[in-house]
Amino acid sequence: MKRYIISAVLALCAIGSLCATEYRWIRDIVFDAPEGGRIAYNSRNRLEMVWQDMAFIVHLLRTSGVNDDLLKRDLQRTASGYNMYDTRTYKYENGSFKGFCLEGTLPDGSTANIYNLMSKKTSLGVQVTVNYTRDSQKEAKRLIKSLKEEKAKEKKPRIKQKIQKKDAPPKPIKTPSVSPAELYEI
Repeated sequence: MKRYIISAVLALCAIGSLCATEYRWIRDIVFDAPEGGRIAYNSRNRLEMVWQDMAFIVHLLRTSGVNDDLLKRDLQRTASGYNMYDTRTYKYENGSFKGFCLEGTLPDGSTANIYNLMSKKTSLGVQVTVNYTRDSQKEAKRLIKSLKEEKAKEKKPRIKQKIQKKDAPPKPIKTPSVSPAELYEI
């Protein structure tokens, strides 16, 4: 009996660590952020979120005159700025974005993935950097896969109540289409 209780508690702990909150950032960028993180920096062009063993940075890119070679060179330049080693570059594509990813190791031993992505729908370009330890690799991969561009649902405008002005003539009262006597059975 104890084994079942312990395994149930462990399963609940595992499920609790996988919980994520949908986060919507500027320009309709949406992703599922794991719980326990905080926003370190937020501006019109850059968002930085940190957790105990992971960091996530989204930076908007200029989109005019961008081609595949420019995206790859920018990845290499960014990686050299971080002093990354054991790097490899590959094509990356998910539902909303396509581009390139550079994966490598930082001097402190943690892993970093840098993505230069262009939107398939609009002219939006983003650079996403995820720095994580081996223990949080699954959460980092899940975070990147959840990244998408999604329009916010439009809210229906509320009908404003019309208020009669003080000096305006009274408006006629509409007669009901059903007489009150027909509402009740006699």
